[in-house]
Amino acid sequence: MGAAAAPLIEALGPDRLLDDAFRSLSFRGKQIRLVRDKVTRDLGDIVETRIGGYAGGHTRVRAGALAAALDDGFTASLDGFDLRSPATVILAGLFERAFGCQVNINGYLSCREYTSFGTHWDDQEVVILQLVGSKDWTVEEPAHLSMNKLAHRDGVSGRLAWQGRLAPGGTLYVPRGWGHTVNGIDELSFHYTITIPRLHGLHVLETLLERLPEQNPGPHPSLPMTAGAIPTLEWPTDPAATDSLVLHALARSRFSIPRRSAGSLRVSALALVADRLNDVFVRCPCPGGWVVRIETGDVDDDHLPRTESGQMIGGMAGQLVQVPAAAIKAVGSLTDGRVHNARDFDRATVRDLITLGLLDVVSDPESWGINC
Repeated sequence: MGAAAAPLIEALGPDRLLDDAFRSLSFRGKQIRLVRDKVTRDLGDIVETRIGGYAGGHTRVRAGALAAALDDGFTASLDGFDLRSPATVILAGLFERAFGCQVNINGYLSCREYTSFGTHWDDQEVVILQLVGSKDWTVEEPAHLSMNKLAHRDGVSGRLAWQGRLAPGGTLYVPRGWGHTVNGIDELSFHYTITIPRLHGLHVLETLLERLPEQNPGPHPSLPMTAGAIPTLEWPTDPAATDSLVLHALARSRFSIPRRSAGSLRVSALALVADRLNDVFVRCPCPGGWVVRIETGDVDDDHLPRTESGQMIGGMAGQLVQVPAAAIKAVGSLTDGRVHNARDFDRATVRDLITLGLLDVVSDPESWGINC
């Protein structure tokens, strides 16, 4: 349990965030749910679809009807805040850089003493950030080590670990598998849940099993099941190849993290059209960082891949690009998540990365002060 830095709360702007969410943003399908004591309420009188000029129309929330449901004890679960405000986009990206996995940030809004989902545990780690009002939390120790939904279902231990109230700015870390209960109080309360499905052994093993046929194209032994006997499978690869597969799993996790762009379209257009790249600041919006693929060639004295064509194949956020081997160090230093002055780098390289969406142009570097 702890407290968030005051500049972070100020940057998120909780009161403005809530108003903007319901005034200008749409929540489709399961992006909004109303839950009270594990019972989900119908949204028919709260959500309306305005038919527009394209399929699906605009889905909007009636603020008054939602307030009445909150008054009746329901909690509004609102998905996708990591895509709904620039400050939250940046916050999500910082968590993704730290944990090496894609995160999502949901909001929970309530104003009565009911619980929403009852006592339960999650199959991922979560960080709670209380933004408006307060909520009461009870956290239990895990029922088993290495909790997994497929093995342990939904049972909790009943062994109290912590109990208390989170006030505005308060934070709480709940590890995977730890049971918890959340109760509102008689005031408007809103918190972020930052969900972190951190890469663990089961995820790596899944990737290994997917890649094994590529490493060993021959037939694999069958596993006959007999009463009282536990079949064994000899790992059909050598330790060095296993290490390579583990590195592949880690790289694939990083490479799959999407970009978190929060740059300025206006400043980007001015910089490119007026060719004023020396006067701007840039920041990489790809939390997974730079992943390099070695096609051919050796490794040079700096332990960087050297190809016959002098090009390297690398990528970020699911996008592969070719980069001159001589420029890879500069490109790598641009992907650290910090704000950089574009004049410190080759203009052509900066322009190409901006064009590919691998660099954001920053309008005000002071507003990006929360750096990795």
